[in-house]
Amino acid sequence: MNFINSRFELKYLLTHKQYYNFKSALLLYTKKDKFTFNSPNGKYFVKSLYYDNHNFLCFNNKLEGEQSRVKVRIRCYEKNKNDNKFVSIELKRRFGDLIKKDSSRVSLNDYEFYLNNGYWKYYNSVINEFIRINAKYCFSPITTIEYFREVYEDKTSPNVRICFDHNVKSSQSSDLFSRKLNTYQIDKEKIVLEVKTVNTIPLWLLKLIKFYSLNRISNSKYVQSILNLNLVNKGNMIRFSNANIN
Repeated sequence: MNFINSRFELKYLLTHKQYYNFKSALLLYTKKDKFTFNSPNGKYFVKSLYYDNHNFLCFNNKLEGEQSRVKVRIRCYEKNKNDNKFVSIELKRRFGDLIKKDSSRVSLNDYEFYLNNGYWKYYNSVINEFIRINAKYCFSPITTIEYFREVYEDKTSPNVRICFDHNVKSSQSSDLFSRKLNTYQIDKEKIVLEVKTVNTIPLWLLKLIKFYSLNRISNSKYVQSILNLNLVNKGNMIRFSNANIN
């Protein structure tokens, strides 16, 4: 089963005070999405395995502001391996501010077959592209990133989603479910806010962002993961400022 979605994404980094105030104001205009509504404590688990090559192409493209780039990842939504009925193969492309995501769900057994044998039991357009990109750029799995996500949807439009990501952690890993080699929690005092919209941001949301003085950032969980886990030689990155790394 394939899912295709194009959208714009805006990201912000919130203190706990900003989070509680902003979320309270949102409730007049939004409702919890079905996954948040049905999850314990109103948050659901997300974990992704990211791919890159030995030269850290994806990492450097992000830091250098490359306008056209791609991320390859495999994602699950249950913390315990055997609780997952599927994993999601995802290709996330960026064209300037526009994001296009293609994904395909595969069973846990099919994912394990791929890990053990190096090829898939069956193929579709997303899996074919996953194979092509990994072969072209010599990608391999690098790190996992996990967090708990809380999502609200505009009551009047399904095209506006507001996501709060809590307790973001990253680990060096080559398998979505492997034993963690190294773990780092990304700034536990901050919460990542992502605004996702197919078209324009509604006026009420723009006003709330301005009222609560939220500053847009170029935040990448993957970049933060690579840096915090010391997977690249930081001595070679002196030309990048802290503003680029956020």
